[in-house]
This record gives sequence, structure tokens and C-alpha cells, in this order.
Amino acid sequence: MIKFKKKIKYIDKLNYNSSTYLKKSKTKNLAIKSYRNNIILDKQLIKRMFSLTEKQLKNYIYYSLNKKLKPSIILYNTLFMRFDFIIFIVKFARTIYEARQLITHGFFFINGEKQTKPGYICKIDFVITTNSNIAIKNFINFTKQNNNNFLFFSLNQYNCSCKIINYPIYKFFNLFIFNKIEGILELY
Repeated sequence: MIKFKKKIKYIDKLNYNSSTYLKKSKTKNLAIKSYRNNIILDKQLIKRMFSLTEKQLKNYIYYSLNKKLKPSIILYNTLFMRFDFIIFIVKFARTIYEARQLITHGFFFINGEKQTKPGYICKIDFVITTNSNIAIKNFINFTKQNNNNFLFFSLNQYNCSCKIINYPIYKFFNLFIFNKIEGILELY
């Protein structure tokens, strides 16, 4: 209680009205809280978009902070190179949750080997194939609608395969998501 009284006496010496001082400090705190709330909402959006848990996102963030390049670029690339997200982008699955389910049930192969981990980080020149009728149907519908307007992968409609050509930061740059990732990195 003594500290609060000293603060009020100091404010009175400076000829400030104590009620306006308290109002200003409250608005400043509200601005800080709303900024932090926006970052937390961005974090939740990224977690939902990539179907991540809190622990997975933290591990990806710490991984990107330990690299020499800009952490936001590394985090962007690692999130976009996740196996389940690539399956969703290529339209083997209609949602990311369907992609995760198809992967865990063993319907997808990377370079001819079965991969059952949705969080697997793919690399350049990996070839993804499938033996699922649902995925093949979704994939054929997608390739009929898009005539070679592909992002960072090449599609082969005849054997239902996808080859990763480049990192997504160079071909599939989404500024909205990139800004959200940079905001999340400010928390750590």
C-alpha cells in the first residue's frame, strides 16, 4: 500500500491528474493484451491449418530457431513439407484430417516405401504414390481441373504420383501465413 501512495504523490507533484494516469496505463495494458491475444489466435490458426499439437509446434519452432537462416523461412518450409500437408495440397485428400487418416492406414508410399507417419518431413525429389481408390479419384478430379498450374511439385496423372521439385518458399509463398508464422516466433 505504501508504494501505491508514493506513486500517487509523485503523480501529484508532476501536476498530473491521477485518474487520467490510471486510465492511460489501463489502455496501454489493454493494447499489449490485445496484441498478445492476436498472436495466440494466429498460433491456433497455424495449429489447426497444419493439424499440429502444441508440442509439435514448439518442436518445429525450436528446430527453426537453432538454424543459421531466418527462422520464419525455415519454419514455413518445414510446415509446408510435412507429408500430410503435401497430400492435402496435391488433393489426394479433401481435408488435412482425411490425409492424416489415409497416411496412418498405409495408403501412401514415398520412393516406393510405405510411410505411416503424417508428420514426416519430405525432401526435394521425393516421389509420392498411392494405392487408395479414394485418393486416386480425388487426384484425378484435381488434375482435370488444373492444367499444369502446380506449385512446388509435378504431378503424373497416369500413375497417380507426385514429385516434389522445390521448396515451397520459392514457388508457393503465402504472405498471410508467413506473417502469422513471424508473429508466432515473437513469442519464443
